[in-house]
Amino acid sequence: MDRRAAESSARTIDAAGVSLSHGFGGLLPLLGYLPWVILIPVVAFFLLKDGKAFRRNILLTLPRGRLRGRGAEVFEDINDTLAAYMRAALLACLLVGGLCTIGFVLIDVPYALLFGVVAGLLEFIPLVGPLVVAVGATLVASFHSVGQAVVVLVFLGILRIAQDYVIYPRLIGCGIHMHPLAVILAILCGAELAGVAAPAGVDGRSFAALLHGRAPAGGKWRTDFLVEHWTADEGGIPPYSALRSDSHLYVEYPEEERELYDLRADPYELHNVHAAADPSLRERLSRRLAALKACAGATCRDE
Repeated sequence: MDRRAAESSARTIDAAGVSLSHGFGGLLPLLGYLPWVILIPVVAFFLLKDGKAFRRNILLTLPRGRLRGRGAEVFEDINDTLAAYMRAALLACLLVGGLCTIGFVLIDVPYALLFGVVAGLLEFIPLVGPLVVAVGATLVASFHSVGQAVVVLVFLGILRIAQDYVIYPRLIGCGIHMHPLAVILAILCGAELAGVAAPAGVDGRSFAALLHGRAPAGGKWRTDFLVEHWTADEGGIPPYSALRSDSHLYVEYPEEERELYDLRADPYELHNVHAAADPSLRERLSRRLAALKACAGATCRDE
């Protein structure tokens, strides 16, 4: 009896040792992410604490005048966009958490409040968060009845479709001033990269061909693009429209003021050469700018 007990204990210890070695072996690849877990909060803390100083120092590296003004404008746009995105994300988390809690209570899922709170928190994690909630809630519901588990899956599926294609695009669109359709198209850009043709009303071109190392459809690729600034900030840059190519930047302001920069000789756009430029060049750039402002849809893509 003692020998059997000793053999059984030895087998148990050996099995536990093998399980622990496999477990630690699976955890070893995760240790590579440990530096990021430590670094990201530290970097976030300093960005929040000294963000204004970083912004000021970066702007001081830019030349005085128009270029520094544009840099400040870019920083403001980035700050406003990120703030709007975070507000929309937080609101989406609260909304999903509330709807999940109400739905789970009505379906009579055990721990409905807990699952609702977890659903709201994990909404920050795309794909993985909602999947974890769906698996957990379905498993718990299946212990009571298969029918309840099916109802939970149907409820979460409908909620996910409404959240991804109706609610979230509108939340993002309100804060970032994008049409909900534009948000949906941005979410589906992965499918576009797989080869879906651009809608006829879209002005721009897909970069999918370049990313895959292929020539664009039709063999043509535009070598210039349109830049438009619509709002006039107090003490800042007035509205303008501009044409940028590989060699020139041409800018038109409403008050007949014009700017022209030779990007090859003056890549930092410090010297306005509009007055001294060849009249034929100025005329060509002005016509091209007018054409880009007037085009729409497929006519903007190649020509």
